[in-house]
Order: sequence, then C-alpha cells, then structure tokens
Amino acid sequence: MGQALPGHAQDSTLTRLVRQHQFALTTDGTQFSGPGWDRLRAAAQKSQFVLVGEEHGLAQ
Repeated sequence: MGQALPGHAQDSTLTRLVRQHQFALTTDGTQFSGPGWDRLRAAAQKSQFVLVGEEHGLAQ
C-alpha cells in the first residue's frame, strides 16, 4: 500500500484542482450569466437528464 501524503500536500492538490475547475456564475435577479452558466448550459444540452438540488442546514 502507498503512504498517505502530508495534509498540506493534499490540501494544495485539492486547492489547485478546485481553482482549475471553478467558473463564475452571476445573476441579475432574473437571469444567470457568466462562464459558469455557459458551461452548465452546454453540459445540460448534451445530457439526457439534469438534476438540480440545494443543501440546507449547513453552518457556513
């Protein structure tokens, strides 16, 4: 079995991956826009099913 990486190395990898895969999503109150919205729309158009959900009760 391989050895676990130190916590810092794992955090750095996770942080790098999150930054590479985050895209801005904005709203004016009635409509979404931005690169995140464009990617979501493109992915949804290629999909047979789309599930939308939200989480509640999480302390931020």
